[in-house]
Amino acid sequence: MSEDGWRDYYRNTRARPPRPLTLKALPHVPSRNQALDLGAGALNDSRYLLAEGFAHVTALDQTPVAAEATATLPQARFRYHISLMEEYAFPLSTFDFVTAQFSLPFILPGQFDHVFSSIMASLTPGGVLSANCFGDRDAWSGSPKMTFHSLTQITQILSPFNIIYFHEEESENTTASGEMKHWHIFDFIIKN
Repeated sequence: MSEDGWRDYYRNTRARPPRPLTLKALPHVPSRNQALDLGAGALNDSRYLLAEGFAHVTALDQTPVAAEATATLPQARFRYHISLMEEYAFPLSTFDFVTAQFSLPFILPGQFDHVFSSIMASLTPGGVLSANCFGDRDAWSGSPKMTFHSLTQITQILSPFNIIYFHEEESENTTASGEMKHWHIFDFIIKN
């Protein structure tokens, strides 16, 4: 997506509540020390996690569209990184909770396994990942800069972990920019 496209996304989503999958995962998080918001977008989940008492929240996004909004967050408890997930140095055993809402599909093909392993290694023992991936029947499937999975592939990726929640969905719905799209999504919550 272009820089203008990401700005439109930010403008269209900044007043939204936290993602439902983030809300669903939070009761399973063992501690509220450190959280990571991957593909943080308009910082909706980051704000929520801070309000829910996490001692520190790190937000990562590939574009600086929400940089101005970071000034309204408690600087001692919040850090904002502008980076691709493929280039981020995930710290080992640090985060009690990682939320990656509609961001993992934007990992470049061929790098997904490495990045996913790094995400899981960044969780503390018992830490929780709440995320989604796009399925192979998604309308954007075949985009050369995105990663898509079949049900068999995503099941294999998640099999080493304690699966708290898994849901496959296909629907016709709009994107944040208002365009109609066929969605094929795997939502999941897993524990390290």
